[in-house]
Amino acid sequence: MIIMKSKILRVGIVGCGRIFQSHHHAYPDQENIVVTGFYDRIKKRAQDWKKRMTEEMHLIKEVALEHEDDNDELHLERCQIYEKESKVYENFQDLLNNVDVIDISTPNYAHAPYAIWALNQNKSVMSEKPPALCSLETQWICETKEKSKGHYQINENFIWKVFVREIKKIIDSKVLGDIDEIKIKLGHGGPSWGWQENFLKPTTSGGGVLPDMGAHALGIVFGILGHDYEIDNVQSIRMETSSKSERIMKDLEKKEEYSKERFMVEDEAEIKIKMINKDTKQEIIIRIEISWAKTYKEILVQGSKAICELGEDERKQNILIIHNKDGKKQKIKIPGQGRDSHQMQITNFLSRIVKDQDSFANEKIAHKIQTIISASYLSNMLRFKSNKKKKEGKPITPAKLNKFYQDIIESGCPKNIILEEIIYRFMRPFISSSE
Repeated sequence: MIIMKSKILRVGIVGCGRIFQSHHHAYPDQENIVVTGFYDRIKKRAQDWKKRMTEEMHLIKEVALEHEDDNDELHLERCQIYEKESKVYENFQDLLNNVDVIDISTPNYAHAPYAIWALNQNKSVMSEKPPALCSLETQWICETKEKSKGHYQINENFIWKVFVREIKKIIDSKVLGDIDEIKIKLGHGGPSWGWQENFLKPTTSGGGVLPDMGAHALGIVFGILGHDYEIDNVQSIRMETSSKSERIMKDLEKKEEYSKERFMVEDEAEIKIKMINKDTKQEIIIRIEISWAKTYKEILVQGSKAICELGEDERKQNILIIHNKDGKKQKIKIPGQGRDSHQMQITNFLSRIVKDQDSFANEKIAHKIQTIISASYLSNMLRFKSNKKKKEGKPITPAKLNKFYQDIIESGCPKNIILEEIIYRFMRPFISSSE
């Protein structure tokens, strides 16, 4: 059981860059939550966010003082806690000492280390996607969580998209019959923060489009399938770097741009995953295609009785279409998203912590997502070493991936460069292409 100072959870923000822009809207109106800590290695960013949140909490206090119901009393208590305890911290440990939950919004390379650090001290953790640089790190997260009193969640917001929930309802209703294949295509025309190269440096990002759009695609997969399926094997079908001859990338304010002819990571990928239901032994094939060079969003779930796909109506609004084997079509309207999916993942997790419940998107889901990403890279790496002209890699089981890690560890590789060695081996096909 987690021991808290009061019924109001204190949250500490780790990494006050652009991704926290999406997260912060979840906090001001939460009755039993208050952000009390800000930490960023660039101190001014933490100071700027504290200033902004101070203004928001001041407005909440003004509104609460005008009313006298129980909810407003709780909001006043939150504001009092914020005024008394909120601060910008000089180091992560001091932040940990004074909060119940950590919201990790750093670049990829720091996700797992901060999560492990916090879990070791029985703090709850939500971490931006991807959960780690490779699945060796998510294995460490799982081992740490096993001994911790804290909870863990991977903040993969596509799990909380309303169309994902609606597809799951259709699957659970058995309208489609037994599911045997899922196909997903996702692309959005460039890495989210690519001009700064956080997504283009292997040891910072852990890879290219796979940890970015691939994590979103896998969020859809596990949002649909839940916890019942285990990974049998993963195969790289195609991975390409710099699929456009030249990339023109703009800064976040669209003021400056530069061209980058080659990447050290993949910007397009296709992978194939075989998963097996641990209870029924039913097999499902999952095919994922992701891209920074193309813009698309396609989802198709194939069952023994019917097929469900994500489509559009005449107003270009997303709908679900069920194609029956007799040729009939059924169009299903998708309810409005309501609250943004980035906010939903945070509010849901925090409500579960108060009840001492694990998140749906817990460390096991995080490990499965990262295992698929890492196994895809190993499949492609082994293909590159054996036959550079062949596009498809061999299927990789989780056991084979773990042996790959163990061989590196047992070779005497120093602990401080194990992850770097793993990542650069995974990225060798793309680095060689850019030489």
